[in-house]
Amino acid sequence: MLLTPDDVRRKTFTSFTGLFRPDSYDADEVDMFLDEVETSLTVLGLELARLRKELSNG
Repeated sequence: MLLTPDDVRRKTFTSFTGLFRPDSYDADEVDMFLDEVETSLTVLGLELARLRKELSNG
């Protein structure tokens, strides 16, 4: 399933407050979300390229 702008806007991560790293986020959660963003952007980029080619072929 592709992410929507609303998905990105509303995404929250678990935060940690520690002695050496105050207000940091769970790196695994952030990495998983970035993987979803990358997948969505790749799919959308491929679809855009396909549509542009379709338009140029008339």
